[in-house]
Amino acid sequence: MRRLRAAAVLGMVFGGLPAIAEILLKNSDFAGTTVYYKVILPKDYDAAKEYPAVIAFPGGAQTMPMVDGMIARNLKLQADKHGYIVAVLSAPAAGRFYEGGAVVFPAFLDKLLADYKIRGRKFHIAGISNGGLSSFHIAATYPQYFWSVTGFPGYLIDATPERVSAFRDLCVNMHVGQLDQTDFRRTVG
Repeated sequence: MRRLRAAAVLGMVFGGLPAIAEILLKNSDFAGTTVYYKVILPKDYDAAKEYPAVIAFPGGAQTMPMVDGMIARNLKLQADKHGYIVAVLSAPAAGRFYEGGAVVFPAFLDKLLADYKIRGRKFHIAGISNGGLSSFHIAATYPQYFWSVTGFPGYLIDATPERVSAFRDLCVNMHVGQLDQTDFRRTVG
């Protein structure tokens, strides 16, 4: 009888919960460089359906523990809430994504476009700290793949007029702290 009651309680507790997003650990090789990443699929994911998508970069050394922390703190909840596909990358041995790790692009983006139905065949790209630098670097280099770029904080390193002009058709979000001395407009000018 006790087992029956326990099963009934567990059924009520877990049976009433909404479906949650699935998180996949993946790796791929591009230009002789292996990149590890996690893909968050929306709850009730349907491979036949198009979804908006985000490419995200963690801060610091951009390691897999930082990927996991970024997912746990906010990306999983937001993917569940808004129904996005989110790919979060860990920097390869070649370096952060605004350095040598950038060698995996644009092939990485093309792989995601082949693996998933991405709305409009474009992504939003975002990152925290060094991930913000990575986001701006990749978006400036391959703007045709993106709707928007967001840095928490973030800005474009080596902001030449040509690289800045790559953002003309993108929605740009730059978040900085109150003591930040960087003026993006002055870096091009």
